[in-house]
Amino acid sequence: KGTIVAGTTGDTSPLYLPYDLLTEGDPHWLQREADIRQLYNLNNINFPSRSPYFAIKPLFDERTMYGSVSILVRTVQDQYFAWKASGTPPEENAAASITGDQVSLLALYLSCIYIFNQEFSVGTLGKSFICYDGTSTDTSIILDEFDYYNKFKPDSRADQRVKLREFYDLFSRVTPRNFLQSTTDAGNVLAALDPGYKANLDTLVSPRLLILCSLLNDLGEWVRSNISFGFINLGYILCGFDSLVSTMGDVVNFWKPY
Repeated sequence: KGTIVAGTTGDTSPLYLPYDLLTEGDPHWLQREADIRQLYNLNNINFPSRSPYFAIKPLFDERTMYGSVSILVRTVQDQYFAWKASGTPPEENAAASITGDQVSLLALYLSCIYIFNQEFSVGTLGKSFICYDGTSTDTSIILDEFDYYNKFKPDSRADQRVKLREFYDLFSRVTPRNFLQSTTDAGNVLAALDPGYKANLDTLVSPRLLILCSLLNDLGEWVRSNISFGFINLGYILCGFDSLVSTMGDVVNFWKPY
């Protein structure tokens, strides 16, 4: 059990982490859990010390998750239609770590969907998709607009329906407006936009899930740098603890009480 001393989430509930989860694969932990508990009971020591220990606790924030995704999707949609209209590819201001390519946000986004569709089955399309459809271009203003509806407290069911309709109008688009309509579209568009990058993806021999998690981490880094710092790494949700260790392992190892 860990006691929160200080943190950034505002959540001070205790942390309960299994011993094996913390020590498995780490050669520095030589004692079994039972041995450590026995030492703790027999010795008059303050164990463990608070100073060298810290915890990474997940925080889900609707504002920085759904709000940021709506901005991300709108940006990608705009880049695609601008490219088709002008013939000029979007700026290459994103990185795909697993291939070493400098790519556009559109290409990185497409590659995430392309690899995802190779690994997982996809259901039928819904009537709409999340996408900011307003006129604001300032990220903070858009997130404030999202907050308004997310925190709105209706006075009646009629008021609730009105605000819900306004929210859908502002933060979603009907599916026919999406340039991605089938499971093969992402790969086909990526091949036309950045054939070299797609070829590099296709030659990778790593498991598809690991490739996807790497791409999602790169996408998350772009969003945190350009839209909202609080955006969660989607790879953590899809790939679990292994994805967290792959990106935060160096930080965790730095603070381990060797």
